[in-house]
Amino acid sequence: MIQKKCPLCSKLSSAFKRFSGLFSNFQPAAPSTSNTTTGGIPTQESSCQHLNSSTLEEKERVSVFSNACPDCICEQCRTSSFSPGMVKDSEQLTRFVFSPIHLNGKGTKIKPSVFSHIFTKGCSIQRETIVSNSELVNFVTSYLNANPTHSWYGTLTASCEALRGIQLNGQAKRVLCVYDMAEEHNPAHGEIHQSQYVIEEADLPELRAEIFKLFNEGVHTQPKDYRGGLVLTGI
Repeated sequence: MIQKKCPLCSKLSSAFKRFSGLFSNFQPAAPSTSNTTTGGIPTQESSCQHLNSSTLEEKERVSVFSNACPDCICEQCRTSSFSPGMVKDSEQLTRFVFSPIHLNGKGTKIKPSVFSHIFTKGCSIQRETIVSNSELVNFVTSYLNANPTHSWYGTLTASCEALRGIQLNGQAKRVLCVYDMAEEHNPAHGEIHQSQYVIEEADLPELRAEIFKLFNEGVHTQPKDYRGGLVLTGI
């Protein structure tokens, strides 16, 4: 019997081979791991940062990342040279919601798919606990300039610890990773990725529902109420 080839599987396999070699020379390290090399061998931090920067254009970045660095190993170090530090469990994470892309057809309700990038290229969040108002003004302004037909609808916020604590099917395995994917002009930027343990298609709706629940069931904070309206005023 002739078996059909899977183009996506081949692409992911090739991408994984490119990056998995970065992680073959070290074991999980303490959070203080520095961004240096030892005897020509990349440290955990430098390897995670290289993986981050090298997969920015990968449409299936999450799959490559979760396979090359399993068990959320890159949470143990800074995943970006622009990062002020690793994302702590105690932090609050904010997902910015824009219309019409994140809303239903009537524009009255946030769709659960607002978190769909968790499974593909990474779901962008702002580290609410550390981000400044001016950085958020720059973030929203940049987004709207790049997407002139969109508008800022509001924000959803959840606990990092709660997100990292989500379990599926009674398994103790981590299913979500939260990384400090800081950008040069957006140092509080982070991403939520599914881990390598979310492998069944049937898991995805359940996981999306759990995430939505932690983000206040999709009940958003309006721009005029978020941070006392200071971000809206600055845009």
